[in-house]
Amino acid sequence: MAFSSSASSNVIFAPPNIGHLVSIKLSDTNYLIWSSQIVLVLKSHDLMGFVDGFEPCPSKSLDGSLNPAYILWNKKDQCVLSWINATLSDKVLASVYGITSAREVWSSLANKFASQSRTRVHHLKRKL
Repeated sequence: MAFSSSASSNVIFAPPNIGHLVSIKLSDTNYLIWSSQIVLVLKSHDLMGFVDGFEPCPSKSLDGSLNPAYILWNKKDQCVLSWINATLSDKVLASVYGITSAREVWSSLANKFASQSRTRVHHLKRKL
């Protein structure tokens, strides 16, 4: 599916379906596996910058009109956000309800789960 904008007909972004690319939904116990899968998808589609901050939002207006670069950036950001949301369990999705950018959701999930995952890995290593 391709997106185009009435403000600028040359602003097109065609996102693939993520359902077959990420095989699990993020839950309280699988952050490392989930994040490794989603990072591969984002990198392979040149979209990692939307979650790591290397693709900053351009100015919304340009010379008094809507900036085509902003339109395309917003479409890509919302696509990444929808991909992330589609790969979250219901419980995790509820924890990011109302967050409207991919970077903010990504940061929220990392803050919530990354330290828990590191602790779990360390604990499992000690058990072995």
